Amino acid sequence: MAANSSPHKKTMSISIKPTRLKKFFIRVPSSKSYTNRALILAALAKGTSILKNVLISDDTLVTIHALKNLGIKITKHGNNLIIKGKKGHFTSAKKALSLENAGTAVRFLTSVLTLTHFKSVITGNKQMLKRPIGDLVDALNQLGANVQCENGCPPIIIDGCGLVGGKTIIRGDISSQFISALLIAAPYAEKKTTIQITEKITSASYIDTTIDIMDHFGVKIKKILSATFIIKPKQTYQASTYAIPADASSLSYFLAIAAIHNAEIIARDITFSAQGDFQFLNILKKMGCTYEYKKNTLMFRGPKKLKNLGKIDLNIMPDAAMTTAIVCAFAKGESHLQGLKNLRYKETDRLLALFQELEKIGCHVKKTSDGLIIHGNPDNLHGATIETYKDHRMAMCFAAAATKIPGMVIKNPKCVAKTYPLFWKDLESIGVQLTLLQCLNEKI
Repeated sequence: MAANSSPHKKTMSISIKPTRLKKFFIRVPSSKSYTNRALILAALAKGTSILKNVLISDDTLVTIHALKNLGIKITKHGNNLIIKGKKGHFTSAKKALSLENAGTAVRFLTSVLTLTHFKSVITGNKQMLKRPIGDLVDALNQLGANVQCENGCPPIIIDGCGLVGGKTIIRGDISSQFISALLIAAPYAEKKTTIQITEKITSASYIDTTIDIMDHFGVKIKKILSATFIIKPKQTYQASTYAIPADASSLSYFLAIAAIHNAEIIARDITFSAQGDFQFLNILKKMGCTYEYKKNTLMFRGPKKLKNLGKIDLNIMPDAAMTTAIVCAFAKGESHLQGLKNLRYKETDRLLALFQELEKIGCHVKKTSDGLIIHGNPDNLHGATIETYKDHRMAMCFAAAATKIPGMVIKNPKCVAKTYPLFWKDLESIGVQLTLLQCLNEKI
């Protein structure tokens, strides 16, 4: 290579051939949200817990490795993990905990490490260093912690001094993970903790998920209406055997495929849980789809013609809201998706990313302050190369569209490993033809 030449590296894309689908079967992976919460609670618990059907993905591996670095013994047996909890008595990590772009791990461990009596540093990749966490830091400091970060984003410095408790006030419209993080740590505070929420809570179902798992591990939360949580002090999580349910967000991509193909999907081993993305079924029902649920099996069928949604608030299901946007592109008429301001603070600015890539495939779409207005018309949709912004949900959403639209290419397909490592294999299993492409970037 000449001295003045630019370094190159190969990148991958996937070309998806439109496929006529009529009926297919799927078994989606376990929930990332439940897995990461259960991992943290098992580590905080007293005794040995068994987590069944654990999701092993980039995000959950980040949490597992971080807990191991903090002295927690975790062993794998098949699809199960055995975790020896230490009642919150972690050991100091030898270096900063680098948690990549795993938002759940960063938020939860920031809160949990305030319970220690040693200094910790949490950092991540370039994307994570742009994601806000200042509201959580402020709320923890109101409870007697000593946590610092610059410009409201990681890296985060936690001077472990235990959590005193008391009252803390935090906004609910940025990330529900902040509230979940406070709830998880609060039982180990010295005094009763009251968490007061201002502004409308976004993704409230994820808080319900947290409370559901906490209850299973033996800790009770008192909820007053939707804006106040009271947690008694000096509680201890109890070791437990816990089965992780199927992931509703992962299921949404295959439901979308069935919806746009007027196809039937049979999804096995589905247990309805507190996951807000199960509300996607009701959204699709409004669009003309039908479904039936019996003995942990979901039978779902797309309609001959999709109906638009008109104006609808999707705040409770921000991840499946992205999949909803894709389906709306195939439904003639206007769908005004609202309540999605927090999508701007995810792995990428998802509102902007959806807007740009939907436009790219010929969809007439407008941005609003908290959502998108989609003028659906399947006759106008055409192929394009989709930029995923290294965001797993962008890749999977547009892969669903690509099963119907000719000429679609999805860039950086490996990003799905964050939550669904076998996504492309499962897509092939239902009859979709994929071709892996290589290209050269001009510059690293």
